[in-house]
Amino acid sequence: METAFHRTAGGALHSAKYLDQEPAPHSRADRTWPKGPQISPDEVLEERVIWRQRYQAQQFDFRGKIVFARFDGCEFVKCTLLVDRGTGQLAFTQCVFKDCNIDKLEADQERGLYTRDNFFDRPLAERRAEFEHRLAQFLAARLARANDRYGSRINS
Repeated sequence: METAFHRTAGGALHSAKYLDQEPAPHSRADRTWPKGPQISPDEVLEERVIWRQRYQAQQFDFRGKIVFARFDGCEFVKCTLLVDRGTGQLAFTQCVFKDCNIDKLEADQERGLYTRDNFFDRPLAERRAEFEHRLAQFLAARLARANDRYGSRINS
């Protein structure tokens, strides 16, 4: 029985000679198939997954771009994110946004914008102002309680 491969005395496999021949003009190997759209080197078609990266004071300009990127568990500190109606194929999951120009991200499945489990921390100046306001209220309340308890002895 003749097969496409046969063993030599050393045990190595060698192909039968008919497999080593050039394809005939009528064979399927010679057929030209229609080609897909040509892609320039500047375009990225695969999705990039950025995982657990920290970005500080950077600007991300996604305006009018189809990005094909997913940010998982990343931290954005004092960053500027620019997103418009032309932005597509972008996802943020479990990211932390501290002191950034955005306070929420809205998902839009039609454009491929996905957001899930993100945390938006308020700007530092706003948090500091709120802390000072609460501290002033607490100290005023403490002083008022002390005045009620001890009367005029504290103010004199």
